[in-house]
Amino acid sequence: MLPPDQACLLLCDIKDSSSLGPERAAAILAQIDAQLAELNSRHSDQIILPFEISYGDEFAGLVQAPATAFEIVRSIRREIAGQVSFRFAAVHGRIGARSGNIRQVGGEVFTLANAAIARLKRQNRFGEWHIYHDARDSELSLLTNLCQGFIGRMSAYQFQVYSLLADGLSQKVVAEQLGKYPQSVSDAVRRAEIDLVIEAERQILEQLKTYTQPNTIASEKSIESR
Repeated sequence: MLPPDQACLLLCDIKDSSSLGPERAAAILAQIDAQLAELNSRHSDQIILPFEISYGDEFAGLVQAPATAFEIVRSIRREIAGQVSFRFAAVHGRIGARSGNIRQVGGEVFTLANAAIARLKRQNRFGEWHIYHDARDSELSLLTNLCQGFIGRMSAYQFQVYSLLADGLSQKVVAEQLGKYPQSVSDAVRRAEIDLVIEAERQILEQLKTYTQPNTIASEKSIESR
């Protein structure tokens, strides 16, 4: 099925991929490729064009709802945690070509996403939202990057605790699954501000779920001025 004239693009870019070496980079890309296939299946009712590795260390897809884009971002982050980091731009706007190949879509939606990725590289930040094309995008981007700041400082154990609690498990169940004392889980939550991160990401999702219809994408002039 061909995409509509407007869609939500999620464009992701692996950070510092050139420093990984050919074998390690290939292994990580294969891991991401397998994860994308699983996500395409899991979110098939919301995906317009399936996610795939598009150019080198980039991967992208078109979705109907920006909340789905955030769910996919969180799933990929969990899959490759501790191995490599990535950045993302989520944009709703007009596409250039109604193609079944994500590499051929192009258009304003990719123009804005590529500009956002370049900006994220310069600023060493995690993500940008261009969904509402007003101040709400700045708020979402700020909250997303603040959460990532906390997550980036988590130990491997704290990230495990965060991931399981974010899935809706209780601290008691998390302790049982990880073979830890409840106090250990409680300490991890407190030291890593895990409750704060989970609540902030819940608010991000709730805000994204209020998005119900296309908005006019920013002009080329406003893109260049940001």
